[in-house]
Amino acid sequence: HDNLGIINLETLIKKSSNVGAARVALSIPREKYWQYMSDLGFGSRVGTGYPGESTGRLAPYEKWAKIDQATLSFGYGISVTALQLAQAFAALADDGRLRSPTLVMGAVNPPGSVLDRAVARLVASMLEPVPGPGGTGPG
Repeated sequence: HDNLGIINLETLIKKSSNVGAARVALSIPREKYWQYMSDLGFGSRVGTGYPGESTGRLAPYEKWAKIDQATLSFGYGISVTALQLAQAFAALADDGRLRSPTLVMGAVNPPGSVLDRAVARLVASMLEPVPGPGGTGPG
């Protein structure tokens, strides 16, 4: 609700700027944006094998209007499960490697990255100040 002026990505995340997020989202081709979301596990089961696991909802990019792409950037028009969200954040914390959550101790995940290691580390570092002073998630 405050005009933040021109901001960088770290401030966008720290202050949870919907306008900034929408501008970034609209600068990415919708097919690529959808692929990023899909690669992080949104719109599909995480693979625990637990009965009733939901896929959440990520509409096909062919059906997106510009407003859909913009509002998706701050969480509207998408439905995710807690496990999908945990899996996506874990990929950031694990240098871009996507690992399926498991209910079995010692289960092995195949190797695979969905994000460049440097990008994952950069985004993870940008998330650190969110719960701190001046962030939008103080606890």
